[in-house]
Amino acid sequence: MDTILEKKKGLKKKHIPFILLGGFVLLALVWIIFGNHASKYNVDKEKISIQEVSYGEFND
Repeated sequence: MDTILEKKKGLKKKHIPFILLGGFVLLALVWIIFGNHASKYNVDKEKISIQEVSYGEFND
């Protein structure tokens, strides 16, 4: 007569890669949504020329 085997509960080795992949995808999504993606460009003050706005004909 056959004996009934109980299924083991809990985490199995074959599930670990799926859990790690899901955690990585979740982390990437959080970084994309909430991350600081502003870029910044630093320039010396001496290299910038600022003038008043003037209206007139534009000669290219």
